[in-house]
Amino acid sequence: MITLADIEHYSSFFSTKLDDLPSRVIEKLEQKIGICRCGDYMTALDKGAEWLFEYTAKYQPLTGNILSKGKLFLYGKPAERWDKTNPDNDYFLHCGLEVNGFVLGIYRSPIGDNPDDIGYKVKLERINQNLTRKWGKPTVMEERHLSLPFEISQAYYSRFDGLNVPLTAAHGIYTRLLPFPIHRPWQSIDGYLSQIRLKSKLELVHEWFPGCKPKRKSDPYTKLMIFLDTRPTLSGKEGDIFFVKNHIQDGVIYYIRDGDIDNLMVLTEPVEAIDKYCHHILMRNDGRFDFMPYISKFIG
Repeated sequence: MITLADIEHYSSFFSTKLDDLPSRVIEKLEQKIGICRCGDYMTALDKGAEWLFEYTAKYQPLTGNILSKGKLFLYGKPAERWDKTNPDNDYFLHCGLEVNGFVLGIYRSPIGDNPDDIGYKVKLERINQNLTRKWGKPTVMEERHLSLPFEISQAYYSRFDGLNVPLTAAHGIYTRLLPFPIHRPWQSIDGYLSQIRLKSKLELVHEWFPGCKPKRKSDPYTKLMIFLDTRPTLSGKEGDIFFVKNHIQDGVIYYIRDGDIDNLMVLTEPVEAIDKYCHHILMRNDGRFDFMPYISKFIG
């Protein structure tokens, strides 16, 4: 876990208010077009943590009540090799939230791309129409958060895109311990099984989840993806792994404990379990959270 001292050592600016941001950072945040658009952190800073975590507090109250009282801020520094002719990559920007003496990574998509944003549904419909015209058949862009129970989707993916307990102030793409940002991206089940040297178990996965296999052998299993990995180092078998189906978005959360996929389980009380687990992490409680009171055996 990192602290504000780590942030101050890393960054060239630190601000809890829009008025205190460097002018070039404001320009970058206001960029409306292009693939290098920043997350909409201006709205987050302007409206504050209570607004950002309103749905978390509503649907995951133990977790949301802690987050909504945290200190929200933006920080970063110029790239070491900033080419002024290509200013899109001139700043490394991060959003953080101080809670309980440490800092979380907060992620928010560009304005209009967050499910709670005004115009989001209209924009999504336009994208889907374009996809349908391109491919000549009904095609819909995946909204992976809809694979989760409604309460969890709203709590962690409506106004922001997942959470992180970063190891360094620079964050990196591989977030830890809390619900993954969708744009992290979520990890496919084959990637996880390969990492723990159990890729042979994919035959069992095929049997349990017909239609999950990708069309091309080289493609990842994007129909079965992990949204939460409790392993602090994201490695080894020991730890709790949770995944959902993306091709059948029924809200069922599947649970692998300590790499034992043969004994796959299902969360029977996912809303309560995820809330209590995230609260456990935010409170820095000792020991491993026990998910076993909230599970049942998977029957394939």
